[in-house]
Amino acid sequence: MKNNLVNAGAMWWDIAPIWNENCILNLVFGQRSNGKTYGVDEKCLELWSENDNPSCYMRRFDESIRPKNIKHLLDPFSDPEFNAKGNGKLSELTNGEFNTFVYVSGEFWAVYKNPETGKIEKKSRTPVLRCVSLNTMETWKGQDGGYYNIICFDEAISRESYLPNEYDTFLQCLSSIARLS
Repeated sequence: MKNNLVNAGAMWWDIAPIWNENCILNLVFGQRSNGKTYGVDEKCLELWSENDNPSCYMRRFDESIRPKNIKHLLDPFSDPEFNAKGNGKLSELTNGEFNTFVYVSGEFWAVYKNPETGKIEKKSRTPVLRCVSLNTMETWKGQDGGYYNIICFDEAISRESYLPNEYDTFLQCLSSIARLS
């Protein structure tokens, strides 16, 4: 197993070593709060800025992708005036065209929000991320979401509970999303 920390002694996880393997499916294990979700989300954002295709962010339960629980997922990439912890990566990747995100109907969209008025003046043509849940997969399977850059099943390992036949449901979900069947 490779150590994917940015450098020896670093505390932040880096997606580059795994991404460079060019695998169809990667499974990432690591200590809590070392940047795994951040690293994957950053890669999703970079790919979206290059090709305008969204990525798919998957969680086990629908409750996890409700606005109150997920609306801040991409805040670290917003401009600092919209989120104190924002690093401006979205603005950097889009040459200032977009500066923050909105979460609407299970999708994260890049938007340009006027810093003075707070009004959204522009919205991206495609979402950056589409969010889905395994437990409601039957209600959306077969809906063509198009091509996805990355499919990320976040928090796949649980200390609490799993869905009945979760592995089969996950494979059906992948097949439906990626059209691999």
